[in-house]
Formats: sequence, structure tokens, C-alpha cells
Amino acid sequence: MNVKFTFLGPSHTVILILTVALTLAFIFLARRWPDSRLSTTLGVIPGAALLAAYVSYNIQRFLDGYWEARYDLPMELCSWAAIAVIITCFTRNQFAFELAYFWVMAGSIHGTLTPNLQEDFPHFYFFIYLCLM
Repeated sequence: MNVKFTFLGPSHTVILILTVALTLAFIFLARRWPDSRLSTTLGVIPGAALLAAYVSYNIQRFLDGYWEARYDLPMELCSWAAIAVIITCFTRNQFAFELAYFWVMAGSIHGTLTPNLQEDFPHFYFFIYLCLM
């Protein structure tokens, strides 16, 4: 049984709170111990999560028989922003960071605040949408 997503419902509110809380926690911990291995690990975690979400999404679409190049190649702003974030997290490239920063500000934040979801928690596409946003 799939439950329809509700704007500012319980799952959406939890995701918004977790987004802010994890962002602040990562920033605090990385600045508290800037030269430690923890700082580097905290920088890689978002990139690894995005990469895992992107790969699993494409695998799931392929297994379900829905994968098509015209829909699933990364040609949307949020997909390119996710790629820029992945590159930034793993390489710390300044140009990739600047692209990621402005693209996330332009699209991904709006997609998180006002999602266009059909399925609610715990559906697979709920997690994929919010990870790739």
C-alpha cells in the first residue's frame, strides 16, 4: 500500500528538519576539527550518498523496465547539480564547488521545499527524490 505524499506532512517536515540539522552538524564538526580525518570523511559522505542514490535510481528504473535515455540521462539542473556536488565532495575542486553552490541554490532547495512527489515514506522513490534534490 503506497501512501500519497503530503506537502508539509510528517515525512516532509522531518526531512526539512533533518536537512537543516545535518547540515549544521557537519559544518560544526568539520570546523571544530579541521585537520582531522573526521573533516575529510564528513566532506565525502554527501558525495557518496548522492552517487549511491543516482546509481541505485538508474538500476531500479532499468530493472522496472522504465529506463530510457531521453528521460534518464542527466539533463536536468538538479542532476547536474548532484554531479557537481559529487565532484566537489571527492576532489574539492573550486570550480565544481561554485557550480554546485549556485545550481543547488537555484533548483535543489526549491525542490526540497516544494517537492513534486507521488509516494510518501518509506517508498524507494521518496528517498531517491530527496537524496538527489
